Amino acid sequence: MNSYTLSNGLSIYCYNDSNKHSVSVNLVVKYGGFDSDFKVNGENHHIVDGMAHLIEHYVLEESNYGNLMKYFGGCHMDSNGATYSDHTLFFFDAVTNVYEGLERLIKGIHSVEFTPEKLEETKFAIRDEIRMRKDQKSRRIMEETMRNIFHNISYRNNLGTIEQLDSITVDDIKLCFESFYKPENEFIVVVGNFDEKKMVEQIEKLYQSLSFQTSKVEKTNIEEPDEIVNLKGEVSLPTGEPMYNLTFKINLDHLSNEEKLQLDFYFSYFIKMNFGSLSPLRKKLIEKNIIRDRLMFSRQNLSHFMIFTIGSYTTQFDNLKANILDSIQHPTLDQEAFELCIKDTKLDFVLRPETSDGIIYPFITNIVGYDYPHLDTISYLDQFNFDDFCNIIGNLNFNFSTETILIDQN
Repeated sequence: MNSYTLSNGLSIYCYNDSNKHSVSVNLVVKYGGFDSDFKVNGENHHIVDGMAHLIEHYVLEESNYGNLMKYFGGCHMDSNGATYSDHTLFFFDAVTNVYEGLERLIKGIHSVEFTPEKLEETKFAIRDEIRMRKDQKSRRIMEETMRNIFHNISYRNNLGTIEQLDSITVDDIKLCFESFYKPENEFIVVVGNFDEKKMVEQIEKLYQSLSFQTSKVEKTNIEEPDEIVNLKGEVSLPTGEPMYNLTFKINLDHLSNEEKLQLDFYFSYFIKMNFGSLSPLRKKLIEKNIIRDRLMFSRQNLSHFMIFTIGSYTTQFDNLKANILDSIQHPTLDQEAFELCIKDTKLDFVLRPETSDGIIYPFITNIVGYDYPHLDTISYLDQFNFDDFCNIIGNLNFNFSTETILIDQN
């Protein structure tokens, strides 16, 4: 991965692969659903959930260059946008007309006019999206869990509620767009078969044709205690499958970015050993009819916390909780399993270049999540060892957790 930094602060990363027939251009804005508190020229601002997602839709659908999705589709290019908790991504994949697509992407996203009429048009579709997501059990459970975890952090999800969406004004969206959609807060990743020198020159030329606000923007760190708000929450829906989740709020303040990146791998190994498809716990839970199929888990880093959730469809809430806590308090840390996990990750690294996505998404995660602008390599994994794994996992604090149950409303 070759890297370039322009005088305006924009970083460009190029992975050239002459075996590919296409090019994938990815523009990343380091502004996501979680970024609701920030300062502009020293003045504090708090924005409700849903703003980053709203801007994503607005710039794609209401650009001064027209609807960008329709443009790329008409040129037979695959394209889309996506809002994550810590960044927003815009991309297109093309075989021909790559530089025309590059111009439309960069100029389109940065050339927008904010009007009440266009804002209302954009909100209309998002209201339907929010309503549809209310039918998703997992989203309802996550929102309830977030309410019970955080004291001072207001974040619940990337979409927000309809009430929050309706409260956003033209001035609000303009403030956030001008604060975060500028070169020093963005980077571009290009992967595939292309002329690297020409690509960098074209990107630089396009950004030089644009103007940006020069305000000083700082994201605000919210003071948040380790303790959770409520020990238990409940979601009631029409369902034939009751569900139990146990969510841990784990402070990672004691780790550097490099150690957090290492933990990203180590924690996945910890999950496989203790809760994965071959773990003794899963076999035991199925044999005792506590769960029907498998344990489900998720994790994300928000602020200086890792939010780790594990659960399953079950009616035996207390039994499942007791077994999960026992595995957390007396974990399996097996050296042979650890070495197998390392081998499996190495195989994943070897296979990644077969697809553009295999390069793009892990690389973006490394930059945004850990300020590590490098590809994952086998030589990096060779530095891992079982003692470090045991030490890092052993120093995680699992003392703060909340239960979320899904029950049938009848």
